[in-house]
Amino acid sequence: MPAKLMAVLGVCRRKGRWEVSQTTTAVVLFGHCNIDFREAFADPEIEDMKLTVLCLFGNATFLMPEGVHIRPSVVSILASTGFDVANHKRESPLPTIAMETTTLFGRCRVKIGEDAEAAHLEVAEETPSRRQVDTVLTPPPVTPMVDFSEVPDAGEAEPSKVSLTSFDSAA
Repeated sequence: MPAKLMAVLGVCRRKGRWEVSQTTTAVVLFGHCNIDFREAFADPEIEDMKLTVLCLFGNATFLMPEGVHIRPSVVSILASTGFDVANHKRESPLPTIAMETTTLFGRCRVKIGEDAEAAHLEVAEETPSRRQVDTVLTPPPVTPMVDFSEVPDAGEAEPSKVSLTSFDSAA
């Protein structure tokens, strides 16, 4: 059964021990996708796999295990697509991955082995944590526009001034 991974205005992550399908599609639209294949497993009868990636205005990072063989097919329009892979011998027990990437105004990266660990750390730095997002989305306290402490009582005969204050973001 084909697997679908999607990040639309959000983040899609997959790591740890998980089963990989023979055909996988990843779609990234104004988001980020980080897929770690280093602990993934597949049916031993599968010799060839297909990974199709469509990355529009987003970032996609794929971390692969040492020894995997990738056959890339790349379309990159005003974008960055990088395959940091070494030439491996076909005798590897891992399946060959035919990877078709289409990237428009985004970035798609594939890292293998030790390089994947450095890429994983880079992705962690790029993706904001929930705490950072909550901090950014929490608005500062707002003070009232009118200072009511100087509004006259109804019993006073002479009028007094009402002062307007601006928003105070330092509070």
